[in-house]
Amino acid sequence: MRKAKRTAWIMVILSLFPLMLGMYYCQNLPNKMATHFKGVANGYLNKGVAVIGMPVLFILLDFLVIFLTIYAP
Repeated sequence: MRKAKRTAWIMVILSLFPLMLGMYYCQNLPNKMATHFKGVANGYLNKGVAVIGMPVLFILLDFLVIFLTIYAP
């Protein structure tokens, strides 16, 4: 169980990397970013959602995994 906690925390730290990188380059990114491809781009998100929202969602999911590994029976 200790190894699972450590792995989950490593994933949280790794999830922070795209968030920091996106915030650093936010001024240079287009307002609409392609997020889904099927040969060509056919799904778009606003810059704020793609740069901040998605990494934050992944971090929250990492915390959910940590919580479940600590308190699950």
